[in-house]
Amino acid sequence: MSARDQEEELELIRSSLMPEESLQANNTLPDQFTITSADSPYRIHFTVVNNGDKENATLFQIKSEVMAREEALGWAQWVQEKVDESWDEAVETGYPFYHMISTHFLPILQADAQATENSAGKESITRETNYQPGHLLFTSHHLLSPTKRRLLSSLCSSLHLKGFGKVGYPGIIFAQGDLTDLEEFAREVKSWQWLALKLRVLEADKESTEKERQGRGRWEEVTKIGEALEWLRGVGKEYLLTDSGIGVTSAESKR
Repeated sequence: MSARDQEEELELIRSSLMPEESLQANNTLPDQFTITSADSPYRIHFTVVNNGDKENATLFQIKSEVMAREEALGWAQWVQEKVDESWDEAVETGYPFYHMISTHFLPILQADAQATENSAGKESITRETNYQPGHLLFTSHHLLSPTKRRLLSSLCSSLHLKGFGKVGYPGIIFAQGDLTDLEEFAREVKSWQWLALKLRVLEADKESTEKERQGRGRWEEVTKIGEALEWLRGVGKEYLLTDSGIGVTSAESKR
């Protein structure tokens, strides 16, 4: 990539940044750049190379000062998947780094800020409609991010939901409460950046005896699948997890 082409592409990237975001060049390593945001703990590192050098270069990295080893490995896998899936298409646009960064990487920085803003603004509102109890279950490749864990607790509280998150590998998110609140919870969670997030269940709970929304919600965290099963067993919902193939032994799965 010529110096002129590189500067043109960098200018496109700069023009796509939000006011709180900035692009800096690495003064010691040529052709390496970093994008940071005042509203996110994550940084996007990328190295501008010719397309022919792609196989021998680490094109993109996501880093953070507070990132544990497990989360770093999860992000590295996610980044590699995006490069494998989208790089050839990005090259065809003529501006591969701009295309990759604006499409896949900038939303990571913006998701934290948007989720924090949305969660902070959601206060309790008494609904005119009848309370309809329900529950939901998400699974993901992992749940490690301190930001996501904090936002899940805040969101659960503001929407009057009761639930838990199983941190580590795999990530599990369960919540119960008013069905309308659960739908809002699901929309918000799906808007964040995830690796292999899957909504397993979102449905009304016909067996629940609750009649109205309770006070502030309650969110808990567990670290083992056995603890997640025990939590669900306490509310009669253990089957939601075992039906998803989680917490089932190999012998049981063959029955």
